[in-house]
Amino acid sequence: MIVLIFLLINLALVLAIVIIGISRYNRLTSDMRLLFFFMVATFIVESFSLYLAYYRGNNNWLHNIFLPIQYVMLIAVFRKWQRNKIIRNIFLLSVPVFLIADIGSIIAVSGFYKMNGIALSLSCLFYAAISSFTLYNLEQNDSGMIYKDYRFWICSGLLIYSAGNLSFFAFLRLFPSYEIWYIHIVVNIATYILYGIGFLCNIRR
Repeated sequence: MIVLIFLLINLALVLAIVIIGISRYNRLTSDMRLLFFFMVATFIVESFSLYLAYYRGNNNWLHNIFLPIQYVMLIAVFRKWQRNKIIRNIFLLSVPVFLIADIGSIIAVSGFYKMNGIALSLSCLFYAAISSFTLYNLEQNDSGMIYKDYRFWICSGLLIYSAGNLSFFAFLRLFPSYEIWYIHIVVNIATYILYGIGFLCNIRR
């Protein structure tokens, strides 16, 4: 029951971001409009995932479908924030690399109906790298107002997501306990809170 409450809080935060995006869509920048559509997709997937987990039991296949979509959309957002053409191209080239690794790990290791831990861990490594790199660039160009920069909050959210979930996957293998899932849910909640702050900063810019 406690897990369900946390999952509903998580879903409510995503819905709140979607509502903010809908109500202030015209004020969102192009990069945040893309992130808004990512949040819409996340809300749909999280809602259906919760339904499957509650009534059917297995929702891993749904997350296996959404994982490459998530990666492509987040890379597209973060690519817009890079000034260096070489870095933008590296971000772009990471997409086919990840897709090959994702499909290959499903075929060779996990299967379609089990958690794809390899691809999930790889995506978190990529997310940690791109969010850290973007945060570093933001700090280098900071004029003392970095906390009002919506990109700071989005980068911070993705960094927490990647670091937290890498820890989750590590502990899941060492201590396969039901309570370990609390780490994953709490990390997601923290991530969406930071994303929400990012949306508000973008609207108020």
